[in-house]
Amino acid sequence: MESVVIALAIIFAVILIGILLLIRSARGLKRANSELNKDWLNIETLLKQRNDELPRLIQTCRSYMPAEHEGFKLIPEARSACQRAASVEEKARADARLTHALQKLFSEAESYPDLKSNNTFAQLQSRLLEIEERIAERRELFNEDVRLFNARLHRPPGTWVRGMARVQPRPFFTKPSAYDLEADPEAKTLAEAERARPRS
Repeated sequence: MESVVIALAIIFAVILIGILLLIRSARGLKRANSELNKDWLNIETLLKQRNDELPRLIQTCRSYMPAEHEGFKLIPEARSACQRAASVEEKARADARLTHALQKLFSEAESYPDLKSNNTFAQLQSRLLEIEERIAERRELFNEDVRLFNARLHRPPGTWVRGMARVQPRPFFTKPSAYDLEADPEAKTLAEAERARPRS
């Protein structure tokens, strides 16, 4: 009789330890998910800061560059796409479009020495390039954390407790170099127009 009680006590202890470990794992996943939310909020803050600088950039450039320059069209369109974007994937595509548009405008600005020597333009360009670098750094860290988080969800005990933790795999914030134009018909049209434009 005593041996039966001991065996039951051991079984109960093992079950209790297992339950506690699962609860601990679920809490760990929830904490990791919350940290990802904070990391993403930091990226969104940088994206907004960059967007806020664009009207001043366009206004400054218009004082020196003809209105037909393509950058004047691409940047407002890309900025609007950034403002409309809601999901991580949408923001990644919009971010890629805006990065391309800024590169285009800065490339065009190289032909205007007076613009390049303008203090406001120089400050805005420096500020925007700094924000771009910070976004790239945050993107790399965020994507690595997403990779680790998703890996936890696809192996035990994560596969057992993800429902308890109420978490789902997180999407990556893709790099502009990995941007798929086929996923964005509007951006594809702009890119094809750029390729078809006669070169001087």
